[in-house]
Amino acid sequence: MGASVESAAVRRASIATVLVSLALVIGGCGEDKPERSPLAESIAALCEQARADTETLGLPGDKGFAVIRPGAEIGVRLAADIKKLEGSTPAEKEQVAALAEYLRFYHNEVSAAAKLYEAGQTEVYGITIDRAKPTLVSAEALATRMSAPECAVRPFPDR
Repeated sequence: MGASVESAAVRRASIATVLVSLALVIGGCGEDKPERSPLAESIAALCEQARADTETLGLPGDKGFAVIRPGAEIGVRLAADIKKLEGSTPAEKEQVAALAEYLRFYHNEVSAAAKLYEAGQTEVYGITIDRAKPTLVSAEALATRMSAPECAVRPFPDR
């Protein structure tokens, strides 16, 4: 009786191993990221380039306020470049337009805030930046949903 109980236990363990292996294969466990669309790849590449360009300007804390406007100009160009992309479905087209608009609004507000700061309107500068921040958060969330989370990584992420 001991041998048949042991044999049944070995069979159950073998069957369980096969089932777990099959589930892993079917479920895709261990796979890298799923492939993303060419649109998402393009958006991600544009965001990565804009972030790299912004980082070459230097940190405002290190370089002073002079880097704010050029950084905003990079963001406005990013928005224009994204707006030129074409989605393959009506939903993608709507998302591209919304992402471009979020980014355009945010970076135009940063540029306007910089002008206000230079004119001595530091309090209005702060109000303008605070008003623009939720739009950037919306852009980052939308880009992430579009499979381009690179757009949610702000310049100098380690600082």
